[in-house]
Amino acid sequence: MHPKHFRIFYIEKDQALLRPEIELNTTHREGSCSDENYLVHKDGTPLWVTGESILVKTANDTFIVKIIHNIHAQKQLERYLLASTELLDSLFDSVQSGLLLLNAQMRTIQTNKAFRRMFGSTAEITEGSKIQNIPHAFWSEQEIKNDIRNALVMG
Repeated sequence: MHPKHFRIFYIEKDQALLRPEIELNTTHREGSCSDENYLVHKDGTPLWVTGESILVKTANDTFIVKIIHNIHAQKQLERYLLASTELLDSLFDSVQSGLLLLNAQMRTIQTNKAFRRMFGSTAEITEGSKIQNIPHAFWSEQEIKNDIRNALVMG
């Protein structure tokens, strides 16, 4: 297979970056090459794929076999989850009331700026730390720890 034919699988941006030629050269040099990028479907749609090109030698010729796994839906889901997480983090931090998110073991997951301001903490509160490690006397009180524990158990 000649490189000019191999190029048709790649989106224009990757063709301009010479990704097809780089993949072919690596495959010829090392015997295989793995990648994760867009390839063009026969209908012209770019699909996110993971692939491996393998050099195959026979008695008469040398070929490159390209094995492709379509992970487009997975990539779209990853992007959606990343955008959703960024949005939730932004909303969480924009709330004017102090928010403390705890897991079932009463360890911190997240706090917002208002919470840190309320308790005089200028630094981020380490994820996974115990509430009594929050640097404020309020969180060391046994009554508060009991109230939170009861809320977690009852909730």
